[in-house]
Amino acid sequence: LADALPFDALSWNYFPLVSALGLYPTGRAVAGDDTLGDARTGVLDATTPYGAVAFPGFFYGPPLASRYKLLDPRHTPIVCDRWATDRLDGFQHAFFNGAAYATWENVWGVWNGLSDRDAQIARRVSHLFRADFLRDLLIGNETRFEPYADGLPPGVFASVFASSAAELRLVVDRRGDALPPDRDDPATPLPNHTIPGCRRCVDLWNGRPASDAVPLEHNGFAALLVRGPPPPPAFLAERRRLVRTPLADFDAAPQRLTQ
Repeated sequence: LADALPFDALSWNYFPLVSALGLYPTGRAVAGDDTLGDARTGVLDATTPYGAVAFPGFFYGPPLASRYKLLDPRHTPIVCDRWATDRLDGFQHAFFNGAAYATWENVWGVWNGLSDRDAQIARRVSHLFRADFLRDLLIGNETRFEPYADGLPPGVFASVFASSAAELRLVVDRRGDALPPDRDDPATPLPNHTIPGCRRCVDLWNGRPASDAVPLEHNGFAALLVRGPPPPPAFLAERRRLVRTPLADFDAAPQRLTQ
């Protein structure tokens, strides 16, 4: 968190405490704990729902954009849905906003383990977001955060992180498992997508050049470096190793503890 002091379960009622601590004169931000946001406005306040609450618009519309990230890109919202047994939607909201995700499994002694698929998502996203060459782009002073880029297939959404030196696009496929109107065979999985590439683009998710088109797994993720310094070869090699197995090949059932 950029210049922040976290408060657990912070709400507007805590402002007298914040004021008494003298934080306002220092110019420091306060990382609060708030609700998920409002699907009517497309705003993600981004933190913790107290209960098994699905994100608004779960796979039937665009992901919510973080209000805090829009106000100041240095903010790193933390998405946490502690009781969710399917973490895909939460991961996609975090990824779309360049935000953090709390992989909370031991919830006050109650085990809610990540599925094999969700653990793979956590591994792949964290490796990308922790890359040194992306740090200033995701939370930099000069970063411009623009959600909902144009020119993508239906059900696919992208956010843009841009500065004078580089531009990154983070893409999520949110078609869910709903069949299009012209298909009546629920046993046939929806096809994967491709999204437009560019001559000098780098497909960071898959660790390859993206001169023509970028593969996007159904319900999956993509990261496209449109411009900027070339990523380190070791980073690209590790990306290719991480994504060798498609996410759909991993079990999405939650991990349960036996008595």
